[in-house]
Amino acid sequence: MRAARSPAASFLQSATYPAVRILIIGIALLYVCELLVHGMVSAVYPYDLNYAEGYILNDSLRLLRGEAVWADITQFPMVRSPYPPLYLVVVGLLSFGNGSFVAARTISLAATVAIGLMIAWRAREIGAPWHGVAASAGLWFGSTFVYQWAPLARVDVLGLAFALAGVLTLVDSRSPTWRRILLSALCCALALCTKQTLVAAPVAVTLWLALRRDWRALPFAALVGGAVGFVTLAFNALSGGQYVQHVIFGNAANPFDFGRVAEWAWMFAKLNVFALALVVVAVGAALVRWRRHRNGVALIWVYAATALATIPSVGNVSSDVNYLLEPTVALALLVGWVWREAMLSKVTPHPAASLGASVLCLAQLVLLVHIPNGFMSQYPPGPAKGSTPVAEDVRIGAEVEAIVREAAPMALVEPAGFSVLAGSPVWIQPIDLRSEKALGRWTAETLVDSIRLHRWRVVVLNYKFLPDEVMDALEREYRLDRGLASPNGFSYFVYRPGDI
Repeated sequence: MRAARSPAASFLQSATYPAVRILIIGIALLYVCELLVHGMVSAVYPYDLNYAEGYILNDSLRLLRGEAVWADITQFPMVRSPYPPLYLVVVGLLSFGNGSFVAARTISLAATVAIGLMIAWRAREIGAPWHGVAASAGLWFGSTFVYQWAPLARVDVLGLAFALAGVLTLVDSRSPTWRRILLSALCCALALCTKQTLVAAPVAVTLWLALRRDWRALPFAALVGGAVGFVTLAFNALSGGQYVQHVIFGNAANPFDFGRVAEWAWMFAKLNVFALALVVVAVGAALVRWRRHRNGVALIWVYAATALATIPSVGNVSSDVNYLLEPTVALALLVGWVWREAMLSKVTPHPAASLGASVLCLAQLVLLVHIPNGFMSQYPPGPAKGSTPVAEDVRIGAEVEAIVREAAPMALVEPAGFSVLAGSPVWIQPIDLRSEKALGRWTAETLVDSIRLHRWRVVVLNYKFLPDEVMDALEREYRLDRGLASPNGFSYFVYRPGDI
């Protein structure tokens, strides 16, 4: 029986609800435009915006040329290549062998938009009103994690787009056809061949099928595992066993910090506190309905659980906000589900309930407000994170490129994109050498000797991730020639042999 509305409640809803809906849609569209501008400006910026971008670009070009990407790192080039081949192949082909970040960053930006559209489509499919659709997609487009990572030449977003497609292929299927299961398995396999840690989607689909007592859970898992296994075995054989060392054991070699898990999980929670409140309400409603009807668990809920369960992986000390992208997708999907639970309720809610949900959605979008190169755009902080390049960044980058080009090929450069642009080999990947050294799989003698013998005409650092003994040797044998500070937060340190 419909609850009687008081005049005050009716007035509150009629006066406030339209304004809230318009604000939700307007803020979500603002985030989309802001992200696209930031992404397109970043795409054409010619220099590194993130530690790993240059190494990924270098790997893609080497793979395109048929060079050994996964090779022994005890000799030069001392570069660990930690990712499967799919993104590298796509970038290499679309860049036509050109040493530029444009293709790689455009792929990531396009994948980011595709994920947002899939989230919006899913919300609309389950009957969310347009402002509900905007709130769901706006959580993705407005996230500072997404803002920082979307325009980068990194593997994460393309892999996540494949993973989400694998889930949504089956999400509305009461009795999935073999065609849908095969398509889902293909998407999940592509995700794992892009980034090997994107296991939430295939695990979720397998669990969902098993919970439905659908025997095809086993063939699904076998198809995904078989495809990824075939790629792994093939590249491992071609690389003389180095592929597994780089992609599987190399990634697992990174140190783990439990304190970092608590810190970053809290950061994720406080930046999404209103969305989490909505999800708690939706979970309660879904549990009540499930206890009444026992009609199975929806795939979206299983995927959300497995995706949110990956948050502790941020304890990997080499991780960044990229490890929070899939949990953000899960949260955005669940926000869309709030409206479905409201529609399925057998009890007509209080007239202010829909207004209350909309206000929470609006509060969540406002909480995500960030200003380009300003407020919250670089949170959590880090060199160049969330920075939209400006003319001075280009000028400083061009100066560094000229230094590297003049010294090539004997330039030892930490921001690898400069080496690629200058046509110089990428000789080292310092942060991974630290991890390999800790495990006893790499020693610094060869690199230290090269510095002691003044093999390098110039050494350019930014993060200064060199192992301690290597940094000590550099400071003994080389002198700091100059430091260049870029507005994006990068500082470049140029070292030359001490006898010059």
